[in-house]
Amino acid sequence: MATILYKLKHLDLVLLCSVIGISLFSVAALYSIGLGKEPQSFELLTHQSVILGVGFFLALVLALVNYRVFRNLSLPFYGMAIMLLLAVLFFGEKIRGTRGWF
Repeated sequence: MATILYKLKHLDLVLLCSVIGISLFSVAALYSIGLGKEPQSFELLTHQSVILGVGFFLALVLALVNYRVFRNLSLPFYGMAIMLLLAVLFFGEKIRGTRGWF
């Protein structure tokens, strides 16, 4: 428990505050978009807020993990990323002349 508190105390606060500020700005923009629709719809806002919360939680968990653990996983992650890029090339859907999505 003391290790977790130590790591939380040593987080980069400038980076954390910047990310939170940009995230709040984007949520406010989505709220504004929801107000402008007729009828008012906040589905996009709620969906993005949930995704944002999950992302912050995962970022916090990953910040607490020793980064040296990822050194052993770097090659499998790199291989998986290359395979996904090739899969998009062959199996991706073509939209407006670009094949970039599954």
